[in-house]
Amino acid sequence: MQMALAKDNIDTCISLLQKALDEGAQPVAAFDADNTLWNTDVGEIYFEYIIDNKLVELPENPWDHYMSLRNGDNPPEGYLWLAQVMKGVPLEDAQTWSRKITEYKPIPVFESMQYLMEKLQSLSVKTYIVTASVKWAIEGAAQLYNIPPDQVLGVKTSVVDGKITDEQDGPITWKQGKAEAILQASGDKAPFFCAGNSSGDIYLLEAASHYQLAVQTVPEDHMIYESELELHKIALEKGYWTHDHR
Repeated sequence: MQMALAKDNIDTCISLLQKALDEGAQPVAAFDADNTLWNTDVGEIYFEYIIDNKLVELPENPWDHYMSLRNGDNPPEGYLWLAQVMKGVPLEDAQTWSRKITEYKPIPVFESMQYLMEKLQSLSVKTYIVTASVKWAIEGAAQLYNIPPDQVLGVKTSVVDGKITDEQDGPITWKQGKAEAILQASGDKAPFFCAGNSSGDIYLLEAASHYQLAVQTVPEDHMIYESELELHKIALEKGYWTHDHR
């Protein structure tokens, strides 16, 4: 059933979610992060914070290096690189920086998503964030939605003796990797609800057993506008819920 998640019917959507739970749906939900839960890219803010404070060794023109990887033939290489540059950093330090970025640049969260998240949590739904950003970069902002670190699924490398390494740990949580990560976290039980904003999130949404939400956030001149528009069109075709944050 297609429905726009506007303020006047968000409670209707919540009632449908509750009904699904009452009928035995798996009480797990997953949300993309950037431009779904907040109107910014928290992973990039974290990287900017690291650059500005000279917290790790980076190549000359680190932004250009990252973008060349992300926009190249193998985008996951870029997402993984953002974790690998933290090699040797104590995990506790990386997590502390994640909390500090909410002060460095306040995170503009979406009230409608906060309301929806709160309702799901009140129904004892285990809520996850599934992001293509580095896991520990998002953990601080996740607290704005009362989501603990172990329910943030993102790109990560192994931690040995409390320090971050450059060895990939788990799937790269981009496109199909997002679906893989949430299914691993839930013990191969499909979440009953998933939300995202870009075409890369379609794999996550398709992993949901009952309801899917496609949101639109960015203006027409934004680099991911076409990606959001593509997901919106798919959502209309498949009867997913939609919501426009703009």
